[in-house]
Amino acid sequence: MTVVCWGSDVYEQSSPEKLKDENDDPLPPEELLFTSISAGSFNTCGLRPDLTLLCWGDDSEGQSTPRVRTTPGIGDFFIGLDVGALHGCAIRRDFAPVCWGSNGPELAGVPTPTPASTDPDYWDGLKRADPPPNERFDVISSGGQHTCALRRDGSAVCWGDARYGQTTPPEGGKYTAISAGGLHTCAIDTDGAAVCWGSNEMRQASPPQGVNFSAISSGIRHTCALRSDGAAVCWGSDAQGQSSPPDPDARYAAISSGGVHTCALEVDGTAVCWGRDAYGQASPPEDERFAVGRTGAVMADPMR
Repeated sequence: MTVVCWGSDVYEQSSPEKLKDENDDPLPPEELLFTSISAGSFNTCGLRPDLTLLCWGDDSEGQSTPRVRTTPGIGDFFIGLDVGALHGCAIRRDFAPVCWGSNGPELAGVPTPTPASTDPDYWDGLKRADPPPNERFDVISSGGQHTCALRRDGSAVCWGDARYGQTTPPEGGKYTAISAGGLHTCAIDTDGAAVCWGSNEMRQASPPQGVNFSAISSGIRHTCALRSDGAAVCWGSDAQGQSSPPDPDARYAAISSGGVHTCALEVDGTAVCWGRDAYGQASPPEDERFAVGRTGAVMADPMR
């Protein structure tokens, strides 16, 4: 599938067609085909049909330079990815996690006073780009300063900034989907209920009760999900309309919460966005039809 991007392009994060190869020649169209895509604050990454990764845009923290590792019989091949604010993570073909990008204790100058682990090879609470060792995941989600993933048995594991409890899922929970937001995390349990943890200052971690969901996506201070019938439901901050789907009767195949906006795909592939549109991020191109990627979502910028 070819990629279409819209919104801010200050770092050419919306211009994959400007990518060049090692000879400084534009990449041919066949090199710009993807099975899924994810947008970060100022960069974008995609998963190609050959299971390799390609990123473009800002690389000031290494967030556009995937940290890949060749393993005999596995190679640099991946089956899923998600890009956060200044880091990204992917799942290798053997289900092991690989992350890259910002790995320090601050974002916007805010330190993370989480105690360090005694295991030098393990994440220390400050390193959102260092996944725990010897884990295997089916799903992974990169947030503002943390990352969460689902093991093959559905249990959740999170790492990174833990100041607001966003890396501490409820004990014993089993989930089918998970999404790391700004300072909170939401997931769908095996009964279809939304479960959230972490910062709840804007009620972004307070999902409606008694509702069955099929997809969920956390933004900075809001969360949106799809009910089992495809209707969009959002909660949390609505300062710029990011939690107010325009048509309560619409049905969607995928949804993604950005920083202060949300995008969804109608069942015919039409993109619909709402919320902040200062950079055109909530104004998808007209007359386009999009496919649902492997992650099951149309990817919106998590920090815009």
